[in-house]
Amino acid sequence: MKHFLLFIGLFFFVSFSTSAETVFSLKNTSSFDRINEVVEVPVSDEVFASLASLALYDENNTTVPYQALSQKKIVFQATVSAGSIAIYTLKAGTPATAQTKTYAAQKGASRDDAAWENNLAAYRMYSKKLLTSEPN
Repeated sequence: MKHFLLFIGLFFFVSFSTSAETVFSLKNTSSFDRINEVVEVPVSDEVFASLASLALYDENNTTVPYQALSQKKIVFQATVSAGSIAIYTLKAGTPATAQTKTYAAQKGASRDDAAWENNLAAYRMYSKKLLTSEPN
């Protein structure tokens, strides 16, 4: 499902990279705002090795949570207005912690149900055992 990682009309450009910070820009060429879109950005070996001590900042100097991938890339949610460019910087700092938006659990050994939810919807899967013992 890589189609959601990079979306049409939003391209990234690594502007410059130094040992102190890495700056890159995201350009939204579409006619609508991209809000909390997931983007994937490759980073250098040097930057990847030091991600534990680097924070990602947006143009307002607000920390943005990101996740490091094994392919020497970072993934984060970006917001870019229609037809504009947003600048993000990786520099020394404490990485922001992402807010948990999903939950999943198996409900008891006797029922074998599964429940999961995110910030938009909740779901439940009932076991055959429950369906036969408690019909609708």
